[in-house]
Amino acid sequence: MQIKEVYKNGKLDGNRTTYYRGGQIQSERTYENGIPINEAKYYYKDGKVQEFIDYKNKIIKKYYRDGVLALEVKFLGNNERKYEGEAKLYFETGEILGIEEFKNGTLDGKSVYYYKNGNIHQKGYYKNGVREGEYIIYYENGNMEEKTFYQKGALKNGRRITYYENGNIRTESFHDNQGLYHGEVKKYYENGKVKVIEIYEHGTFISKKEF
Repeated sequence: MQIKEVYKNGKLDGNRTTYYRGGQIQSERTYENGIPINEAKYYYKDGKVQEFIDYKNKIIKKYYRDGVLALEVKFLGNNERKYEGEAKLYFETGEILGIEEFKNGTLDGKSVYYYKNGNIHQKGYYKNGVREGEYIIYYENGNMEEKTFYQKGALKNGRRITYYENGNIRTESFHDNQGLYHGEVKKYYENGKVKVIEIYEHGTFISKKEF
């Protein structure tokens, strides 16, 4: 990679351009007294825009190779990697892929992902970058596939339920404050009848009963 840049008093001041080995422009941005200003662009080798950064309005947009928007999110100050607020992600065909919320550069708030047909694929919440509370995964037909409960990013003192695509429960388990199996772990047939019940005590298998 080649770089062309301008300095003043030891700090970047002016245009900074980087190039691929073949000579194509890789990125363009402008600095003033070491701080990025105006806008920046990153390119694919074929010259199409890969990423656009608007420092005035604090917005980042990323694109697929065919020009379709892939991501749009705001950022804090002049740090384009410190996301803030709602980030929207898109499929290459244009449909909404997901929405995530950031606070001070860290996932904090809702996180929802979608199938191309618009149905929710998975949803949950983050607090300080880790999962917190209820987290649900769905089949493409809208039926629930899995439900788990998190505390500080781990399956502690929680319950995990998985489902068949027809809506019937597949497995059900409980977990201690270390996230280990504790109590009953139930497994069901697709018709809803109990198949197996296993008993655990803080992760240690105790007994099993089949039906």
